Amino acid sequence: MQQALELKVDLVVMGGYLRYGVLKSGTHVARTQRMSDDVFVDFDAESQILGIEILSFNDDEAIDVARRFAAAHGLEFPKFLAHKALASA
Repeated sequence: MQQALELKVDLVVMGGYLRYGVLKSGTHVARTQRMSDDVFVDFDAESQILGIEILSFNDDEAIDVARRFAAAHGLEFPKFLAHKALASA
């Protein structure tokens, strides 16, 4: 499984971005796929996954959607990213 290179967290909105790939110099995100109201996946021009954006870590459904997507694509998903785990932190 491919590990995330970085996890950015916005504590104000309790959302964040798991980065799995790096854009080549001078390129940009080629496509963003909406997985649910709170989950978006970014791809580069070669359809490689760049990252998963989760708009609300407090939404169990969003976490489940992101976790299932990651598992289906061989991406490691942090175990601590779960509503119950965050609530007790």
